[in-house]
Amino acid sequence: QARDVPSQALSSRGGAGAAALFCMAFEDRNPLAVENILVQILAKHVDSGEVVAEVFVYPADSILTMRKAIGAASGCPHLVLFLDGCPLPDHLTVEGAGLENHSEVDVHIMDSVT
Repeated sequence: QARDVPSQALSSRGGAGAAALFCMAFEDRNPLAVENILVQILAKHVDSGEVVAEVFVYPADSILTMRKAIGAASGCPHLVLFLDGCPLPDHLTVEGAGLENHSEVDVHIMDSVT
């Protein structure tokens, strides 16, 4: 069941039908639910402690997704992520790995991949 749409939400571009579809599509979503809020992750070089990237990911994203984002942001596509000295497996989720908003991960940049 769709929620009532305020009249100001009905634009000339979409009309009542578009607004009603929008409300029905997002009716069950809570935009403030934890799984819908981006978390900030700071990636620091494992040796120097220098910040190499800052990325925003969802808690349900995989470590692989986060690693790719860090690689793109840092310009270093081949890297290994560590948390508290332990490598982060790609199959875990951000939340499953224990990462929260403003968490920091260590990055080991690989010169080459064999």
